[in-house]
Amino acid sequence: MRISAPREMHARDTRILETREEISLIFGAADPDSEKSDRTLVDSAARIILTPSAAKRFLQVLRDAIARHESDYGIIDLYDGGRRRGNGRNIDAACASAARVTGADRLIMLLDALGVHYGLEHSFKIIPETICGDRVLLGFNRDELGGDASEELLPVLRVLDMPPRFQKIFREHLDEANILLFGYEGVEGSGVYKAYLEFGSMFDEKEPGSYDIPESFLLHLGFKWDATDNRKATLARYTCYPLLSPEDILKRVRERFYPGPSNGPFDIVRGFVEKAAAAMRPDEFLYLEVAEENNPRLSFDINMYRANIALKEFYPLLSDACDLWGVPRDDFQRLYEPMKERYFGHVSGGLDREGRDFLTFYYGVAGSSR
Repeated sequence: MRISAPREMHARDTRILETREEISLIFGAADPDSEKSDRTLVDSAARIILTPSAAKRFLQVLRDAIARHESDYGIIDLYDGGRRRGNGRNIDAACASAARVTGADRLIMLLDALGVHYGLEHSFKIIPETICGDRVLLGFNRDELGGDASEELLPVLRVLDMPPRFQKIFREHLDEANILLFGYEGVEGSGVYKAYLEFGSMFDEKEPGSYDIPESFLLHLGFKWDATDNRKATLARYTCYPLLSPEDILKRVRERFYPGPSNGPFDIVRGFVEKAAAAMRPDEFLYLEVAEENNPRLSFDINMYRANIALKEFYPLLSDACDLWGVPRDDFQRLYEPMKERYFGHVSGGLDREGRDFLTFYYGVAGSSR
């Protein structure tokens, strides 16, 4: 039997066709159908036919490859520098398509249609006997939107089914924010969509205080709602304590969150802070405390992106956290291996909205306002 060499092709665009039994990927050059239509015609150079299960496995492999690529070479420009950002017509079409998909895919599809350049951050959350890795956060500068950012985002908020009360608050405070973030967290049987307004310009207005606890201010206003029932929603406030030293941060975390004699979680947090402190200035740490309405959530977040340390350098501490919470090692390794080269960003802990003790580890992008 003669085996020919693999055929090589350079595809500039992709179209997807789907039926109940198969999903087809068509690669080739793309041109608009007409100037009056958003439909794209792909000059088919190759067609790959997958079963739905094979397509889902391929999606995971492709996501892992993109994560490694962006870790090594930076965030990929989706439009390759040659296409304009989305306009209202394209947003409407994207919203119609996004309404047919779920989870993080819906978020990504909507932000792609906006045409903004966004950073992508992943995380995994550890709770007793469970590690949750279906978590993603996408952030971009508000200035990337047009003059009427509120109107441009309104279709996105509606497709994500943000509660009307939250839409009103979000739009009222939109002009005060310098960074916008959208997130998704998969939970058992459903998921949670998230939107954040970041008021990073406040850093320019604050001077180090003369008190033991520096002056605080609201850095993020977070909106979170169930993806299948937006009546289940909560508003979160992220309070920043600027310029706390690493020693002050650890003291505050110990006193407010881990005051008891059992110090396993605190020892892990301290390990992260001490390792990062060897690679960044004390004033580069960013410490937040978080509270949500109508639930017991009370937690902290310590941002250490400025250390520029790969996630793999914290492997012993991550392993200790999994052991402490009884997380199966195989579950951890499946999440860790594709992401271990990415930069570690921040750690959060305390009580989640269900009243459970947790630790969450974030990685993947450079710091935001700092």
